[in-house]
Formats: sequence, structure tokens, C-alpha cells
Amino acid sequence: MAVITSGAMGYACRLTHPRDLSEDVSERIDAAVPRTPAGHVDFDVMETSPEHLSALIEWSSETAGNPSALNALSGCSVASWQAFSATAGYAIQRNVLAKGLPKRLLLTLDEIDDLLRIGYTVRIVDEVVGLEPSHESFLDN
Repeated sequence: MAVITSGAMGYACRLTHPRDLSEDVSERIDAAVPRTPAGHVDFDVMETSPEHLSALIEWSSETAGNPSALNALSGCSVASWQAFSATAGYAIQRNVLAKGLPKRLLLTLDEIDDLLRIGYTVRIVDEVVGLEPSHESFLDN
């Protein structure tokens, strides 16, 4: 649960405050995504040709692992991201402990930060390829 929550919080952070992306970022992501003749993501090709997904994972991992790159995309300082991450991390830890997770299985704040960053980059990929969130947590009621 903490893994999903952490990723979703990073995704929601980007969703609620999108910013313009550089052409380099958009081009690198878009180059990794196969399209149908109508211009939609070709999920069949994505499924049968893992190099496309590998390229997206590589970009996401590089970006999430580089505080300067991620913070340039988010528009916040490294210190601001650290404050957000720590606050989110403590909240997630409290929540999963209250729901009965054994303390020995608790994610560290660094692990939660990694997942927040990955969630943020996943939303950027979705933006570039034109996918909108479909989970009820992200939809307007």
C-alpha cells in the first residue's frame, strides 16, 4: 500500500501543478512511444517490443535519480522537494502503521522519496503521450 500511495502522490503532485516541458524531454519520451496511424499509443507494439518500455523506464529512472533534473521539471528547489518528500513520507508511514503494517516492513523516507520521484516522472510520460489518469482517485467527481 505504501508503494502505491507514494507513487500516486508523486503522480498527483505533477497532475495538480503541470509545467511546460523542454523540447528535449518531450522528444525523448515521444521517440520511445510507438503510435498507431491515428496517432494513439500503440499498446500492442509496446507489449511485444520491450525496447519501447525500456527507453521510458531509463528516462524516468535517470530523471527521478537526478535531483537537479527533477527539480527543474517541477519548478521547485531541492529544499522544497525535500520538505514535500519528508512531509509525505511521514504521513505515509503513519498511515500504513495505523492500518496494521508491521514496523519492520516500513519503507524508509529515502525509499518513499524514490517512489514519489518515479510517480512524478510517470505523469510526465503520460502528459507527453496524451494519456489521462483513469483511476477514480484522480477524476473529478
